[in-house]
Amino acid sequence: MKKIIFILLVFCHFTYGQNMKSSKSECAKNNSFSLSKVNMEIGTQNGSKEVSDLVLVRPLIDFLPDSGFLSNQPIDQLSDLIIGARVKNNSEEVAENVTLSVEITVEGTSIYDETINIGAITPGSSEYLFLPESFDGYLTGYDDITYTLNISVISDLIESDTENNHFSTTFSTSGNTFSRWLVNDYFVGSTNIPGAEPGDFIGVPFFFNHNDKIYGLRAFIKITNGDSHPVTFIPTVYQVGGNGEVFSSTGTEYDLGIDPEGSWYTFIFDDITGSDLCFGDGYTYYAGLIYYFTNGSITGDTIMFGADSSGSPHNYPKESIYHSSAEDIWYPLNCTPLIELLTSEIDDCVWTDISVDTEVIVSICPNPTTGQFNITGIENATIKVFNLLGRQVMQEKNAGEQTVLDLSGFENGVYFVQIESEGDVVTKKVVLSK
Repeated sequence: MKKIIFILLVFCHFTYGQNMKSSKSECAKNNSFSLSKVNMEIGTQNGSKEVSDLVLVRPLIDFLPDSGFLSNQPIDQLSDLIIGARVKNNSEEVAENVTLSVEITVEGTSIYDETINIGAITPGSSEYLFLPESFDGYLTGYDDITYTLNISVISDLIESDTENNHFSTTFSTSGNTFSRWLVNDYFVGSTNIPGAEPGDFIGVPFFFNHNDKIYGLRAFIKITNGDSHPVTFIPTVYQVGGNGEVFSSTGTEYDLGIDPEGSWYTFIFDDITGSDLCFGDGYTYYAGLIYYFTNGSITGDTIMFGADSSGSPHNYPKESIYHSSAEDIWYPLNCTPLIELLTSEIDDCVWTDISVDTEVIVSICPNPTTGQFNITGIENATIKVFNLLGRQVMQEKNAGEQTVLDLSGFENGVYFVQIESEGDVVTKKVVLSK
């Protein structure tokens, strides 16, 4: 199977346990754990240089809704891959005849060369441009291929600086693993967790269009104080059911002394030849690592998932999720660590769906709500409601089959409803819009 990875380059500093007003991330939090739309942005910092001309602010790669997911996308599951860019006019004149060009080459030979003209961009405005024809049909279909991607924009403006009109990078494919970006001219970032607590989880969401077999994952990890820390990692994949239920599959514990300079680590699941790790289409999975520290926490230090200290580029999907073991709360984030999910097609891999014996079917209606909402499908449950800062704002004990909660006294926004019943815990999102 040929695999392909695209990168989101962002900086995410995760401020867990510090200032709660900006708690959990300096990146904006995502409103949902689901992947109803996948939009991949590969960020550059051209836009931060406010020169008086046309700027290619951010190249874009967009998988159309439900067509596939993000960084660890197998080539044979790829569909409707659209390439484009965000372009801004920083000048005081109208940029006429704005044209975006995208060319992809293999060993110097062009295999994809498309342009789009959008006419004009007014001063101070920006436009998102996407080429009308998708790229996935142009993939060569061979292993170990390196592609060079060049994106450029021109207009009728007389420009003082044309260097910020271009973006160039490379990506590669392989028959048995995921690829990642090899070269990038701009900045990269990582997910940094100061004072990480034992039992916390950090992971990346994946969506499969076809059944597939998960056999492991890779991650780039370091601890920023320069010392080697013994850490126990448990590779874990959380499966989000159709009603928002969360189930997990875990692998073998790995005791590692983390390289203070950062390094790639590979984690293999036990059940490589069995069926437990056969995951089906149409579901969201969060693949990542639960971690424990030999000496408790590493307060004062920072565990880093992502780029190394020199800024070497790695893949960054647009969405990730963090689970606090102490609070038992899931936090969606708009940035992510570097994690590559390893999959392989195995002929006898038959997906059998979520076990109905353990699935908790919970319904929240209406959602979004103007205040009151009903929770059904529970019995003798404890319900806790948290805001986006992780603060508990409401609790209901011994909740029955038909429970009504009222958030009308709180500010509009996103809230997480945690329901615990007979040992099962379900966390669902509620949107309050009065």
